[in-house]
Amino acid sequence: MTTESSNIIIGIGGLSISNDQNSSIITYSLGSCIALIIYHGPSKTGGMAHIALSNSRTDPEKGIDCPGYFANTCIPELLSQMKKKINALNNSDLIVKIAGGASLVKEINFFDIGGQNIKAIKKEIKKNSMKLKTEDIGKNFSRTVSLNIHNGKVKISNAKLGKWEL
Repeated sequence: MTTESSNIIIGIGGLSISNDQNSSIITYSLGSCIALIIYHGPSKTGGMAHIALSNSRTDPEKGIDCPGYFANTCIPELLSQMKKKINALNNSDLIVKIAGGASLVKEINFFDIGGQNIKAIKKEIKKNSMKLKTEDIGKNFSRTVSLNIHNGKVKISNAKLGKWEL
């Protein structure tokens, strides 16, 4: 008997939580955006958000309607959904990883959206009493990120650079 795995794909501003041991959460083509990955090992429950911008003050309504879009609204929403899924949650049990925040424009990047996103998500992680375990951020290339719910492994890939584990 074989079990079929399923992929949960999230786009820009998306977020998802799963405890389905046969699934992976995937987001494609992160440039300046950030993938926030939160994994709770004891319950084998994981979540991911594809964060586009650092702060919802630019569009408060969108922050309510699409909390995964902003660094300051995605963590509270992910934690809330995880708490509902597993009925209890201690932030010290969470494995937190981030990837993305690239600067893909070769010219001077006046806005430095990737850098702003990195600073904002790190601030929010600390604010929510979590510890960042590892990161693959910055540089000048896009990333595809996947979280295997069964084992919590995070894999990153880039068409030119290949695949690696975070």
